[in-house]
Amino acid sequence: MGLWRKKFYRLTHLPGFYIFLIVIITILSFFINAFPDMLLSIRFFSIGLIAVLAIILTSIELKRSTLRIDLENLLDLMIKSIFGSYENKYRSNIMLFDYHKKFLEIKYRSHQMKGALDRNLKINIDEYPDLCASLSILTGAPFWTNVANVQGHKKLLKENKVSKLIKSIFSTPIIDKNGIIIGVLNVDSNYTIMHSGLKDDKVYNRIIEYSDIIGENWIYW
Repeated sequence: MGLWRKKFYRLTHLPGFYIFLIVIITILSFFINAFPDMLLSIRFFSIGLIAVLAIILTSIELKRSTLRIDLENLLDLMIKSIFGSYENKYRSNIMLFDYHKKFLEIKYRSHQMKGALDRNLKINIDEYPDLCASLSILTGAPFWTNVANVQGHKKLLKENKVSKLIKSIFSTPIIDKNGIIIGVLNVDSNYTIMHSGLKDDKVYNRIIEYSDIIGENWIYW
C-alpha cells in the first residue's frame, strides 16, 4: 500500500499530471454541448480548476528549481566535508531499491567511483542478504563493517563485481518524507573500519544527515 501511495504522490507532483487533467477537462467541456444548461457552470468550474492547478504547478516548479542539486555533486561535497584531505580514500554512492525485483542498483556515485569496476553494481538482496546495503533495506537501520567479514562481499569479489581496494563500508537507508525506504546511501573506504572513522559518532551522524536531506527532498532531485 505504501508503494502505491508513493507512486501517486510522485505522480501528482509531475507537471504532466496537471497538464493531463487540463486536457481531460477541456475535452469534457466540448462533449457536454448536449446539455446547454450545464455548460456554463461546468466551464466556469473548469476555468477555476485550471487556475488552481496552474498555481500548484508553479509553486512546485519554484520549489523544485530552488532545491535541485546534482546528487553526484552532493556526494562529492559530503566526502570532502567529512574526510577533507583524505577524500581520495573514500567513495560514496546511492543505490535505489526495486521492491518488485528485490534489486539494489547504484544510480549515483561520487567522482572517486568514476571508471571503477563496481560503479554500476546491481545486487539482489535475497542473494546477498549479509551486505550492509541489504541489511539497511531489510531493517531500516545503518550498518557498517569490514568487508572481509562479509560472505556476500567475498562472493562479489570472486565474481569480479567489486573493487579489491575497499576494506570497509557504511550503509544507511534513504527514507522519503512518506516514510518509504527508497534506497541506500553507501560510503566505503580503503581503510579498515577501525581506521576509516566510519563508525565514529561524528562521521556516523554526518552521513545520516546527508541521507535525511536526500530522502526528504527526493522528489526534487
